[in-house]
Amino acid sequence: MQKKYNISHVSCIRNIFWVENTLIKNSHFHIPGKKILLENKGTNNNLLAIDATEIPIERIKKN
Repeated sequence: MQKKYNISHVSCIRNIFWVENTLIKNSHFHIPGKKILLENKGTNNNLLAIDATEIPIERIKKN
């Protein structure tokens, strides 16, 4: 299903970059590095899993 919100592609990308940069600046969204996670092994019962698989982009079909 395709929805149209009367926003240009460039504006959409600009908004995505703004959201990403805003989240990066906020310390609540930072995750520790691999070295710190390995050093604290066994002291913290939390598990962090990141799915970094690539998914092909579904492009809009041109008429």
